[in-house]
Amino acid sequence: MNDDDPSPGGLTEAQADWASHFLHIDVRVTNPPMKPLLDSMIDAAAAAMPSGTPKATATDLFFDKDDSTLTDSDRTSLDSYIAAYTGAASSEKVTIDAYASMEGDEGHNKTLADQRAAAVATYLGKHGIPKDRIAFAGHGRTDRFSKSDLSQNRRATLKPPPPHASAPAQGQPNGKGSLKMRGTPDMRKEGEEAAGREVEAHPRKDPGVSRDDVEAALKTFLHDLAGAQKHKTGVTATDRVVVAENTLREGLDGRHVVDRPETKDYDPDELAHKIAANLPDFIPRANYEKFLRLKAIEAPKEGSITDDARKKYQEERDKVINKLPKKIQDYGRKAMDAAFEHGTTFVADELMQAAGVNSTLEGEMKDVVDKWTEKVTGSNDGDSK
Repeated sequence: MNDDDPSPGGLTEAQADWASHFLHIDVRVTNPPMKPLLDSMIDAAAAAMPSGTPKATATDLFFDKDDSTLTDSDRTSLDSYIAAYTGAASSEKVTIDAYASMEGDEGHNKTLADQRAAAVATYLGKHGIPKDRIAFAGHGRTDRFSKSDLSQNRRATLKPPPPHASAPAQGQPNGKGSLKMRGTPDMRKEGEEAAGREVEAHPRKDPGVSRDDVEAALKTFLHDLAGAQKHKTGVTATDRVVVAENTLREGLDGRHVVDRPETKDYDPDELAHKIAANLPDFIPRANYEKFLRLKAIEAPKEGSITDDARKKYQEERDKVINKLPKKIQDYGRKAMDAAFEHGTTFVADELMQAAGVNSTLEGEMKDVVDKWTEKVTGSNDGDSK
């Protein structure tokens, strides 16, 4: 089934996969005891999702929450920008400034903004704009674009605007003295507009996520993991590194760099480069997005959580769960437990918001998971958007 085809309750196949992953059940299978809960959750999520990420404009690109992946709208806008730039034979420097919203950890949001800027720069460089004419920077979190609509702040901006052939002074085409008849069409401008229409009519097929983008994300992950392991310079190739590489390589041929846990320490940048170098030029976007959901911590191993710690976590979990609407309490409990037990990021946001859960209560749920994950693993992982 195509990701755009509707699945149960109006969700796309990708959304149904997402819900199934965090519920640890298949939402496509009718399970009578769960049916009323699933129906209400899926209907609520389907109603809430269309608002989504804003569409890109000629100079502003927008990103999904806690993501540095270019959307289809972003790529279409960049294709038009590249067509205009190359059509005008421009030599201007293109400046990219990227941002994140105000939610979450400041340091992680700075990294996220850096990754967004790099994603735009990489795309421009691969599709026709010389790399020496591209400057980019991430500026961390901001509310300068909107204090109420957080999605407006998850963006990257391009300067200058897409170039157009400048209109010559009357009677002086190109400003150099020869006559131009009134009403003569500006052929270069028409060519640029035609190129833009062609790109829009035939958008570039998404090839996946580039090796450069994967390597950048891996470097961030491995540096964060080294910090969680309390190393100053190296990262130990533990189970978590194996899981990260397996996630990126899922369904792909080729050998692994780290196929089993080791006690050996690696330089995070060198290890990221080695893993990325063994990947194809582009990997499936689903693999990349699944990788981004991994926390850079050592996930609790089965049986490593003491009964006392688990009991205290469950007590705090149930206190906040009881504040949720009854119809989604069971879902909220499962989502928190999945994040706590497996070291994945708590990402129940869409369904929580669809059910009318305010951001303060949602933050309490995340705080409980992060607090007890830190106690069990000895690590602290900030959640960012």
